[in-house]
Amino acid sequence: TGAVGNKLGGDTAEVFANGTSRPLRGLTYMGRVQTYFDLTDDHNVELGASIAETPNVDDDVASGKFERRLVGMDFKYRWYPLGRGLRQNLTLAGELLYDVGEVVPGGGRRLDVFGNPVRQGAWGGYAYAEYRLSKEWRHGFRFDYFQELTEPQLVTSLNGAFGSTPNLTGNRTDNRNWSPYLTWMPSEFQRVRLQYNRSDRGNANDANEFFLQWTVFLGSHGHGFLERD
Repeated sequence: TGAVGNKLGGDTAEVFANGTSRPLRGLTYMGRVQTYFDLTDDHNVELGASIAETPNVDDDVASGKFERRLVGMDFKYRWYPLGRGLRQNLTLAGELLYDVGEVVPGGGRRLDVFGNPVRQGAWGGYAYAEYRLSKEWRHGFRFDYFQELTEPQLVTSLNGAFGSTPNLTGNRTDNRNWSPYLTWMPSEFQRVRLQYNRSDRGNANDANEFFLQWTVFLGSHGHGFLERD
């Protein structure tokens, strides 16, 4: 699959001084390849790769160039035993992402740990495992990781003061998130999920969060092959 988009990755009025739409070389070009195959009757795998590319574009003098490339590789493995009852299965999935460019989304140059403008890349991704116990219950665990796109010398907030913690080590600031969750589906029209997030935000303060989500499906709908996940 392929697509072309405008005004992705930043505000047009901020990126271009005249506030007009981007020229052809400034559009975002996206492509994706994906495949699926069965290992056995009970095991199947999906593999994919994607890219989003915005070529270099002449900009105002202050911002220099606007350029960004985001590439990713993803996978999904399903164990779906046909003889183990209704919809009992295991899913393992994840995606690895790499973002490289000169500016951050929304405008502004990427900076190293000493505050110098650089063309810099950042890694990110996620992985999760989910086991479906029955038609109504499933539980899982998700891990997220990403690096900061820009690295100013002072990067964190402490006691309400922005940039009060220096980052002079030369190491990238990264963020990690651990999320166990439990999902209950009392019917095919309702889904209730309880989730806990433990976030490690580089050299900033850690965070603990709880989420309770209730989703309601309205109207007629069908269950096709994608329901297998």
